This record gives sequence, structure tokens and C-alpha cells, in this order.
Amino acid sequence: LATDWTVSDDGLTYTFTIKSDVKWHDGESFTPEDVKWNFGFACKALVNAQVGNALPSLVGYDEWVDQTEITDLAGSGTQLDNEGIVINGNVITIKLTEPNSKFLTVLVQFPMLPKHLLVNEDPLTFHISNFWINPIGTGPYKISLIKPGSYTILEAFEGYDGSAPKIQTIQVLRVASTDVSILMALDNKIDYLSGAGFDAVMENPAFRRYDNLGIYERYFEANTTGAIGDFDEGGLNKNIGDVRVRQALMLALDRPAIIKAVYKDSVKLANASLPSDYPWYDKNLAVPGYDPEKAKQLLEEADYDFNEPIKLAWYYNDQNSNDLITAAAASWEAIGLKVELLHLTTPEADTYTLVTTKDYDYCLFGCGFSMIEDVYIRYTDGYPSPATTAEDTAVFSELTTQMETVDMAGKIEILKKMQVYEQEIYQNIPLFFMPRYNYINEERVIKATDLIADETLNYKRNIENWEIISK
Repeated sequence: LATDWTVSDDGLTYTFTIKSDVKWHDGESFTPEDVKWNFGFACKALVNAQVGNALPSLVGYDEWVDQTEITDLAGSGTQLDNEGIVINGNVITIKLTEPNSKFLTVLVQFPMLPKHLLVNEDPLTFHISNFWINPIGTGPYKISLIKPGSYTILEAFEGYDGSAPKIQTIQVLRVASTDVSILMALDNKIDYLSGAGFDAVMENPAFRRYDNLGIYERYFEANTTGAIGDFDEGGLNKNIGDVRVRQALMLALDRPAIIKAVYKDSVKLANASLPSDYPWYDKNLAVPGYDPEKAKQLLEEADYDFNEPIKLAWYYNDQNSNDLITAAAASWEAIGLKVELLHLTTPEADTYTLVTTKDYDYCLFGCGFSMIEDVYIRYTDGYPSPATTAEDTAVFSELTTQMETVDMAGKIEILKKMQVYEQEIYQNIPLFFMPRYNYINEERVIKATDLIADETLNYKRNIENWEIISK
């Protein structure tokens, strides 16, 4: 959307030259006014977590957020003026109150919305707007049909400002599970898929696997604050608020043996929230081993009530996840604990209830990240519902803020502090990392890029130059 951009030496001013020939999928022109409006709209509406965490650095952010009349942002189609964003022809200048080292990267993941269609929408409820029945963008493909929960049809956009796409139609499938996706790929009913846990696809010789550079972790998250309205006088979870209990639960799991038995060689054992072969990982980190006797001792020291069950939740429906939960429950029962299992069979609805009521002790969560600053964002006040205590949330929030103003060496040192602190409080039980790959049926598809990245992110994939091989 921009032809060029510059960043000032002090990191406070970003200047972009917006393309003049970009069209929305309904034929309207994309302009710098769209960009400015999107910033103001996003100050009120949750666009995505990365954007939401970066916007407070914007000059005038507080004024935009404090607008109490929705008509300031919608209705009248106007916004209060903001000196943090200035338009001069096709040049737009964005000013920050403090340097933010990830701001430019965040902008890449900032989806532009059409002002002319959403200007009368309440930003607090636009996620249920009729706009989503037929949403539009500016890319090489436009949506022609949506079958909710089933599939979406993309058609080549004749008004695209770049090269005309060689593939005219793309069907994006919503598949029920990893297992179903694999079966469809083996039967040549899927040409391209991206994510973790799909390696069985490689039994089809037509497919080639590409590392997509993504990091995806599975872990048991400790809910240290407990269920809403059900915690001790100190505001901690009555079951696992004592750090000795959380340490005991980790020591009771023979993590290497369990992960090996369930996942064979398809995943990497995790000892922290970063893979041990990454340069950001603290090589001096002490890794707790398997010690059930020590676990029992710690529970006794903490005066744990063995009549109270540990509530263990999970929202995945694949067999490996079920087996992992079974193994963990058996390990905890082996040291005298009772375990109550809570399987969330409708993940989207049940997970929302889970994180809002917090009625669990541990939950099998998955977390991916693309930027070094986001590794521990789930423990910060920028996360919708962190399971950390207020004190620990403040620590992680401050360290995350510090990362935004330092160079890479400084970021790595802060990450090491976070790894040590995370382990000291036993905030989660690290389990494994799932390598993320993109799989392409190269007997049917010719890709037009050497760069293959995580498909949940925006990147230059040159999709307009991909081709279907005629047979």
C-alpha cells in the first residue's frame, strides 16, 4: 500500500508515501484518509493484539480513546483531529511519543478497513457488523462467497494494482480437524496447507514441505489467580496459588517420556517459552527434572488439601492431545492428587467461557508468536485475560515495555530475565514446540516465491504469480 517509507533517527517519526492507484474491491479508491481513519478506529476497536499493544505509542492516542461520543468516530464520519497523524497529499506522517522498535513490523499486520463502508459503524460492535457478510480489501483476490464454518471462495480482482493473478479462483476450506486435513491432502483434495501437526501429509509424494519460520508452543498454563470469585484472601487460586504446589505438579510429570510416547519425534521438548536451539534461549537456565518424591514433599510442605481436585482443561479434539491429558492426569494421581478433567468440545465458545470465568487450575494451551517482543505477551496487561497475578503481570508488562526501546542485544538480555522469572514462579509447565510448515502439492501448484512464512501473517508471497499445473 506504500511505495516507500522512512523512519527518523530518533525513532519517533514514520513517513509513508501511499500508492495512488490502489482500489478497494468495490472499486472505491484507497487513500491516506483511509489510513488515518483506521488508526482512529483501531484506538476504539480491537483490531488485533499486536496493533492494540502498539497504538498507545501514537501521539494523540489518549485523546482518541477518550472520545465518548461515537459520532466522533462514526455517524458523522469525522474524527477529532490528531497531530500524531498528518496527511500531505499522498504522504502520511505518523508520530510517536516514544520509540517503539516493533512499530514498523506491527504495521505490516495492521489490516486496513474501508472507511467508506464502516464510517457509520460503532467501533465497539463492528465485529458483528453486516460488513463481515461480504468483507472487502485491496489485494489480488476478493471474496465472492462465504459459507460460514465451511469454505470461502476467492476470485481474482480485476482492479488489482499489481500483476493480474494467474490462478482465477481459490477455495479456502474450514476443515474440522488436523486429521481430516491430512486425509484430504493424501487424497489430493487440498493443494496447500499451513501449520503444525501435518507431517503425515508427506506420505503423499506430490507434497513438498517448507519451514515457515513460525514458533508454536504447547504448555500447561497455571491459573494462579483462580476462578472469578473463588480465591484466597491474597487473591490467589486456593488450589495452586502456592508456588510450591505448582513446582510439585511440574516435578510429577516425566515430560520427556510422556512427550516421546505421545508425539514420537514430531515435536521438540520445551523447557521454557523459547526453543532451546534459539539464540534468545538462556543456556544457563536450570531445567527441573522428573522427581515425584520431591513433588510429594513440596505438597506436604504447602499443606495441600488432597481432597481438592486439580481441574485440568483442554480444548483440542485430536487423539494426541487426549492421550497427553490422560498421561498428565495419571502422573498427578500417582502422587496422591485427584484430577478433574474438563474437555471443551466446542473450542471457540468454551474457550471464551474458560478465560473469562477462569474456572480451571491448569489448561493445555497453544501459543504462537512471530516477533521477539511477543514471546511473553500472554502474561502482560496487554493480554485480554492473563492468568498471572497482578504482581507478576506488572513484572512481565514492564519488561515487555523495556524491550520496545532497546536494540536486539538488549532484547535478548531482557528475554533471559523473563525466562528466569517465569521459571521461578512456575507460571506454566512447558511441554513441546510444534514445528510449523507449509505443505504444497507441487504436482499441481507452482509457487512464485522463495519466501514461505506463517500463513497467519501478512508477507510478500507473490500469490498473483502462482500457477496451477494443467494435466
